[in-house]
Amino acid sequence: MDPGFTATDNAGQTLFTRSSLQIPVKGLMSMYRFDEQTGPIAYDDVGGRHATLVNMADDSHVDGIIDNALYFSGVANDVQYMDIPDFEFGGATSLAMWVHYEQFNNWSRVLSFNNGQNNNQFFIANNGGSDTLTFDIRQGGNRRFIDIPAF
Repeated sequence: MDPGFTATDNAGQTLFTRSSLQIPVKGLMSMYRFDEQTGPIAYDDVGGRHATLVNMADDSHVDGIIDNALYFSGVANDVQYMDIPDFEFGGATSLAMWVHYEQFNNWSRVLSFNNGQNNNQFFIANNGGSDTLTFDIRQGGNRRFIDIPAF
């Protein structure tokens, strides 16, 4: 059971929460909690595909909602990312993540798999500098995308 956390309601009363949530791992390839306190490694709790955090200092490890989190600055000349060891997947796939934008920069990517710009890539980003979320898949010269305004 996770340790839970506390919150305060509108009346100023403290609420204590606990969860018996069990993470299903059958078929799960990787799970990164990003709750390390320091260092250049994001540990994979399931598949052992530990990732290298690139251009991230120890102060990029910040307090999260539960345990810790990573802070990505979004500054273009200080690109921060996670380098995951090579792997292949196919068929039905799902991704889950919690993301909080402090501001929308130009095409701030939340997730990006690619083989060069506009060539065999998948990414999730805000569209330009807007608050529209774009899911984009490109195979060769073919592009498919979904835009979600005001996310």
